[in-house]
Amino acid sequence: MFDKIQKAGDITISKISLFTPKGEVDISLVFLEVSIYEDIHSPFLTATIAITDTQGLLQNLPISGNERVEIEFVTPGFENKYRISQTFVITKIADKNIGSSSHHLVYNLYCVTPEAAVDFGMKISKKFEGTGDAITRKILREYIRTQKQMTYDVPANSISMVSPFWNPFKVINYYATQSIKSGSQNPNYMFFETNKQYRFSSLESLYGKEARCKYRHDNDSLKNNGIRNIQAEYEQCLEVRFGDHFNEKDRIDSGIHHTKSYIHDVTSKSLKSVVFGYTDSFKKTKHLGAYPMIPNETAKHRVVTHKQTFNKIHDNFMTDFSGTVKNMRTPLLYDLELLKLDITVYGRTDLEVGDIVEFQMNTWNEKSTQDKSAPQEDKYYSGKYIITAIHHRFNQHQHQMVMQIAKNASESPL
Repeated sequence: MFDKIQKAGDITISKISLFTPKGEVDISLVFLEVSIYEDIHSPFLTATIAITDTQGLLQNLPISGNERVEIEFVTPGFENKYRISQTFVITKIADKNIGSSSHHLVYNLYCVTPEAAVDFGMKISKKFEGTGDAITRKILREYIRTQKQMTYDVPANSISMVSPFWNPFKVINYYATQSIKSGSQNPNYMFFETNKQYRFSSLESLYGKEARCKYRHDNDSLKNNGIRNIQAEYEQCLEVRFGDHFNEKDRIDSGIHHTKSYIHDVTSKSLKSVVFGYTDSFKKTKHLGAYPMIPNETAKHRVVTHKQTFNKIHDNFMTDFSGTVKNMRTPLLYDLELLKLDITVYGRTDLEVGDIVEFQMNTWNEKSTQDKSAPQEDKYYSGKYIITAIHHRFNQHQHQMVMQIAKNASESPL
């Protein structure tokens, strides 16, 4: 896979073209940097293209917004299926500056995928009924009218709702929030776009995938007698940034320790309660490791921190899961906030948001000069992570990625 790469971060750019009423314009020689963003919480991609304009593109074409930009690139030697090929629509031109000489202008083109542009201007007033995957396919094909690849995880429940003039992506997101995973009955579905496809999937399905690659925080890619090892370079973390960890207030606000909902059935005039507890939920839900990130001693001593009340809605006397879903979804999604890292690595086009990676970090224990033992692996930070966001950043010579990775379990007891 790495045999055609001379150095880590190599990139082959096939196309960066701007389409205007006057035709196609190749801008691959006038761009300074391209940034493409994908996020597990976003149904579309965004991009920013920095331009150094010496040809008066803004005036001569002109560029006034809503033009189309096509971007295509790949890591050298990777299979064609790992090529990133995306079309964007310009939504804003900003950050204009005169360059070091008066003969060129520097500015940014802010873009979104065409599906997002359609979503912004469309409202739906219609009844939908079915499983979340079926409704997602219907909306993407019939309303958004996209032909992009889609991957689905079929939920266990069917949902009936009337869209009150919502945008298409908001309807899909509603189905994601209400869908329940078959078997576990957990409401942790997500709808998002990666650099290659749309995904309507439960977090449990994503957690069950094999790791695509691994990264180390202290890897020395040239320590093998000075011989360059391209694969080791790709495993190297150029920078690791730590977010907020052990935020007990956020844990309490999310209800992850313990939360209770009261569901009022107005038809039968009955009241029942649904309880979520972190320790019990961990045993029943798939995670990225075998042991919980919150010790039992912390979780079991927390009293009920959330109390919510929901009216039960009957639709032809079908089972209504809304109270259960709302009680469980917030703490289940907070799993993704338990431990997050931002790592800067050399770019590769085979990774997508939702993929699993392995990350290894050594402990920072102080060692004496007499201690020649190998560094010990940190049991808290090391392990499997899910990619929750990627910032692809490349110019004509190098591709880097800033990835946000998250984990919700450890490989050994804390």
